[in-house]
Amino acid sequence: MVNDDNNNNSNNATDGLATFSTSAPCSYHRGHAISISGLSLSHDGGRTLFQSTDLSLPHGSITGIVGTNGAGKSSLAQVLASKTLDGFPSDLTVEYLAAADDEDGHHEEDADSSLNLYPRDYIQSRLQGRLDQLRQTIEEMEAVMEEAVVEEVERISEELSDLYDTEEVMAESLERETDQAMERVGLKAHARKKLDQLSCGWRYKCRLIAAVLTHPACLIIDEPSFLDRTSTEWLMEQLQHLAKTDRSIVLLISHKETLLDALCDRIMHINSANQTLTTYNCGYTAFRHTLESEIQHTTKSIEQSQDNLETADKSLKKVQAVLKKREGNFRNDIKHGEDQRFIKGKNKEAKQKADKSAASKLKKAQQVVKDAEQIKHKAKRERVKPLHIDGVPAAEGTIITLQDVGVRYDGDWVFQNVDTSLEANDRVLLQGANGCGKTTLVKLILGELEPTEGSVHRSTQNILYFPQTALHQLLRQHGSQTALEFLQPAKTMTETQARHHLGDLGLAKDLALHHVKTLSAGQRVRLWLAHQILKHPKPSLLILDEMSENVDVATRKSLTEMLETFQGAVLVISHDPDFRDSFAKGMTKTWKLWRHGLEVAYPE
Repeated sequence: MVNDDNNNNSNNATDGLATFSTSAPCSYHRGHAISISGLSLSHDGGRTLFQSTDLSLPHGSITGIVGTNGAGKSSLAQVLASKTLDGFPSDLTVEYLAAADDEDGHHEEDADSSLNLYPRDYIQSRLQGRLDQLRQTIEEMEAVMEEAVVEEVERISEELSDLYDTEEVMAESLERETDQAMERVGLKAHARKKLDQLSCGWRYKCRLIAAVLTHPACLIIDEPSFLDRTSTEWLMEQLQHLAKTDRSIVLLISHKETLLDALCDRIMHINSANQTLTTYNCGYTAFRHTLESEIQHTTKSIEQSQDNLETADKSLKKVQAVLKKREGNFRNDIKHGEDQRFIKGKNKEAKQKADKSAASKLKKAQQVVKDAEQIKHKAKRERVKPLHIDGVPAAEGTIITLQDVGVRYDGDWVFQNVDTSLEANDRVLLQGANGCGKTTLVKLILGELEPTEGSVHRSTQNILYFPQTALHQLLRQHGSQTALEFLQPAKTMTETQARHHLGDLGLAKDLALHHVKTLSAGQRVRLWLAHQILKHPKPSLLILDEMSENVDVATRKSLTEMLETFQGAVLVISHDPDFRDSFAKGMTKTWKLWRHGLEVAYPE
């Protein structure tokens, strides 16, 4: 979180987090909107994210915050969640849920005690804490109301009425909503496991349920992750209820276009190329069309400015030519004995007019240049480094064969009777609900697990694996290291070589010296790939488990293109419909885990 150490209008970064300043205190019209004036945000020793921007955070609206990886979306979210902006309502309940485990405040503050709880107990403890807080606030406001002047009574009465409603709803539905949510997202199957026994994905779902069901006045979700179709549907219903029924402020940071399109009625776009934040009062699709139109318009304006510049330049040259010709005529007239005084006077008069005209044209030309530069700055677009991984097909042709394979945990079958193979140039999409055994199947392929029954034949260990927990592992184990330190722990390569390798993956220049915990989720994806490519320079198989979860639209497009040309086999696990649709174009088959078995399907 961001701490305000100096004054009310600015702060110093702590642990590499964002610094901010505002031109005036925030204003809050309770129940309507928070207004922030002249907000500027910087990161890591002065790198500007955006400058002097006016923001409005309206109640009853779902605002999508979009931009490329590293643009400053999470930094903005953390500043808002910290409530350290001057004038930000301190009594406003804010829930901030980050993508990576322990990245928000709640789980980290009482990690030892909460990890020892069962999912339902954890969720209910969070809700009970919120309920206790509500009741305390009500008591305090009732006491204030007794002493309030007449002008304040109506306002306090309205606020109390809202609090009474929220308290009543939470008290009556606390247990019912918890059970329904756990059922919808699949947590019921893990109800008897404590949090420290759950994967980071299931812990994330616990925290997501708790954050949503506390009915906060402001909910900020930073990259919703680990969600299958049914979990996503539940989340969408809850966010719409929070915005429309509870009149909460909902901020959603995501690269999932389907989710943004379905939920958001406003979009905040951070353009990292020109350090601007622009709000669009429309849905995501309309925003994309508007942005494209703006880009086309500015491109035409640049072309027109260039034409005007060339015209002004030609005009200046023409004036200069006329002046030169007049000077020549003047000299000829002198030679032929004309009235020198008269000629000098006329020439001086003409020269003054020409000079005045030239100065005017020069001024216009300079303005044209200035306008063109401003248009070019506005039209700057973020450029994303394309992803590229060199591969080599497996020599034997078949990478893995599973024959009558079954895996059992604690007496329960995860799946049985699995018969399939993975060929050297296959493009396979592995599907299935959370908890159906996808990770177990991947472990069989990697050789990290042997089957309970049946046989597995593997022809290669040259596999580059991006696990679902990759970003969690980076934060937990290497968060305090720089990207450069993480890449060369044993100094097996020079700093120059390491920097060059990071640059190839889009982490060039000062990004190599950023601490892992300060990198955006998408940048951490690139760092993990950089590390894995060193271990497997030319893999025969890529296994990517939810890799598209936290990458921006341009990187996801680059990822799809890279997978199309990769020389080797690809196994993808993804709940992202946009990425799945793109990957499906080159897919050779689908593996679907359900009913404790594996169904293989081929494209028509």
